Amino acid sequence: MTFFIKSLIISLIALNVSSAQANQNQLIAHSKKMQLRIYALAKENAVWCGEQVNILLQAESPHSFSDTTKVQQLSQRLGILLNTKKEENDPTFCPAVNIVVITAKNQKGETAFIGQASRNNNWQLEKNIQPTQQDPLSLEVADEISSQETNQNGNSWNPPKHQAELSYYGVKDYEITTKDQRCKIRLPQLSLGKDPRLLYIEYTGLNCDSRRFVYGLGKVTAHQTDGYILKQLNGKFAHGFPIDPQLNLAHSIFLHRFQLQQQQFLSFYLGHDAKLDVHFIGLLTMNNGVWHFNKRQVIAITSSSTQKNSIQHQELFSATESLLRKITSNVTPFDLLVVNKLTFPLENNEHILFQVTATRDNGKWLEKNYSEGLASSESTERPVQPKPPEGAVSALIRQDTQMLRNADFATRLTYLFPKAERLGNPLTAAATSLLEKKPIPVFNLIHIDSIDSKKATTNWPYLMHITNHPKLTKPGWYLVWAQVTGNTKLKANNKFIIPQLEIKRVEKCKQKKCAEFNDITQLVLKRYNIETWQ
Repeated sequence: MTFFIKSLIISLIALNVSSAQANQNQLIAHSKKMQLRIYALAKENAVWCGEQVNILLQAESPHSFSDTTKVQQLSQRLGILLNTKKEENDPTFCPAVNIVVITAKNQKGETAFIGQASRNNNWQLEKNIQPTQQDPLSLEVADEISSQETNQNGNSWNPPKHQAELSYYGVKDYEITTKDQRCKIRLPQLSLGKDPRLLYIEYTGLNCDSRRFVYGLGKVTAHQTDGYILKQLNGKFAHGFPIDPQLNLAHSIFLHRFQLQQQQFLSFYLGHDAKLDVHFIGLLTMNNGVWHFNKRQVIAITSSSTQKNSIQHQELFSATESLLRKITSNVTPFDLLVVNKLTFPLENNEHILFQVTATRDNGKWLEKNYSEGLASSESTERPVQPKPPEGAVSALIRQDTQMLRNADFATRLTYLFPKAERLGNPLTAAATSLLEKKPIPVFNLIHIDSIDSKKATTNWPYLMHITNHPKLTKPGWYLVWAQVTGNTKLKANNKFIIPQLEIKRVEKCKQKKCAEFNDITQLVLKRYNIETWQ
């Protein structure tokens, strides 16, 4: 660390990271040479240290970021700083960090660049990329990323900041995990066989928006836990939907393309009318290689209590005129049938308040008629959203959620298993077994490195010999309940006893080191046997 201090002349600031300060931005260093301050940004109700650390570089000089080499060196040494424990209660020590997202701001508070560095890449800084998780930075930063991507690609991709809750034919919300929060991704319903719990969704490069739907530029792989791949998506995502990059209709935003009962569907976002608070959604179907509007409808969705009167009807029709031109004047690239009649149902909470039917005569769109109080034609296709748990269960969920937020990882591992009071230490148990001349029960997280006909071997957390179990079929991460014994004749190279574990029960981890146990929401719902969440 002497080299780091000499290079950047960084004076560390002593911090008292108490529970009262946990959700505050932390000043972790000050570089006099580069004239900038380094802050760790804490998410709401969370500490700043985690697998991803969000860093703010606040310039004190217009030349703070002028030397690219120094900025790159700063990124590398910042990773070293966070990973090095310099004293017993070092406030800047964060051993869990694997990714650092860096936002650099000039003296005026304007974003100079956004970058990312990772442990796997030796903390090399890559500029102008999107963070892998939703960060606590302002919308200004998010807009900066979006505008940069738009300029680079030469096309427009600006998902609307607000969009009503939508349901579509054949589409289901699936859940992915980002640290302590849940996030939804909307995919065509996947064939999971008899057990839907086998589904496992991996992703990279995606964020979670304020409504817990994925967005960003990334990759998603949906597969079963046995490795069988069900779906792979790579590209842009908005409001939970993958966006088909091959399709574009008058610069509209295509939300997703899917198949239902051998028929291709395509839905896209057409825009928002602020006065009416209405979002317009188009739904196309493909027949014989030709796209046409499903039931000749463009769905208008509102979250407000729109009054059913002639003024509102006329305003809705006026709002649709530009959309009608957009739809009908851009049919050539997709062999879209010429549309002469369209219906605009206005929905509120999946109930159609009224609808406008428009027809085109000699190139001009005319209003046709209004219908009120109709039943939604899509209501039979939409899943009923369950009510959240109430009463005592709801209180227990809140209580456990708060407890787990403040708990360490070892406590989270034992949360679903009441009989496993705490993580054990097999090495200590092996020594105790020798003294007491009996097996010692232990609950532990291990990594199986190799398996043969007689035993399995692990080198994490250290060398152990493990009796085979029907569920120990291949190398990987496991939670095990075992009876541990020790043998003075079986020692490792470091002269420590090699614990001998007789496995009684096994739970296979879904992620490396059972990282899924950091998902507090999932743990609580599983504990109380609740399948869905709001």
